[in-house]
Amino acid sequence: MIKIAINGVAGRIGKLVARTLYDRLTSDTSGTSDKAGRTGFDIVLMNDIGADADMIAHLLTFDSVHGRWSGQIASTNNGLMINGKTAQVTAEKRIEDLALDALDVDLVIDCTGVFKTTDTLAPYFAGQKRRKVLFLPPLSEVLSIWSWASMTTTIKRAFMTW
Repeated sequence: MIKIAINGVAGRIGKLVARTLYDRLTSDTSGTSDKAGRTGFDIVLMNDIGADADMIAHLLTFDSVHGRWSGQIASTNNGLMINGKTAQVTAEKRIEDLALDALDVDLVIDCTGVFKTTDTLAPYFAGQKRRKVLFLPPLSEVLSIWSWASMTTTIKRAFMTW
C-alpha cells in the first residue's frame, strides 16, 4: 500500500487531490486496492498551517465550484476519519517537522506553492526514499520530483490514470 502525505490540504489543489484520492478507493475498507484493482493507497497525513481538523473537514465537504462531497468525514482527536480511514492532521510550517518517516510515507504531495527551490525542498529528500509531487513550477532543477505545475483544471485526470 502506498502511504501518502498531502502538504497544503486546505487550498484548492490540496482539497481536489484529497477528494479525488478518497473517491478512488474502493468500498473495501482495507484500502488494499483502488477501483481499477491496482496497488492501493492511504492518506496518512494532511498538513496545513491555516486549518485544523474541523476546518479541513468542512473544506473537504463543501466546495463552491465542485459542490458538496459525498465522502463520510468526521474530525477526531488528532486527525480525520474519512470513509472509514484515519489521517493525522498537523499544522507544521516546516517540512522538517512533518512526521514523514514516523508514518512511513511513500509519496508526498506538496500543494502549498511555497517550496520552490532545491534548498527549500531539501527536507523532503531527507530520511526515507520517497517520491514527491509539486503542484507548482520549481524555480530550479530538482531531481526526483514530478511537477504538475499549473494544471489545476486537469488534476483529477492525473490521479485517474495513475
